[in-house]
Amino acid sequence: MSRLQNLYVEEQIDFAQDIISSYIQASLIIVNSRNDIGNRLALSKWSESNSHILIPRSISTNEQLSAILQVITTGKTNCIPKLSELGQKLLGSDSRKFLAYLILHEIAHIKNNWRQNKEIECNLWASEQIDIV
Repeated sequence: MSRLQNLYVEEQIDFAQDIISSYIQASLIIVNSRNDIGNRLALSKWSESNSHILIPRSISTNEQLSAILQVITTGKTNCIPKLSELGQKLLGSDSRKFLAYLILHEIAHIKNNWRQNKEIECNLWASEQIDIV
């Protein structure tokens, strides 16, 4: 059973920054809404000298569920059981674990220099790391 609830990132800022600093040097930037980052739940920007992970101030339970169902569906559609397992794990978890997933996904983009066309790879990388945090 899911324990997801509305996620207020500022309440979890130390947790989020600890995850980031465990993997890469990047700044966490909290934006007012998804509209500020192209209607996404998180966004990474990086260059040789500067990296940022942008995330909205709050993420509703419905937004979390939608993202989780997308991970499950992608796993089933592309025959990647590991993705479906990640989605099921997130579905049965809490919003803090979901935040860890979002951050790890964006870290994967930066750490591996993976552009937008590597969403599945970022999710698979995040799935390998999720139990560590």
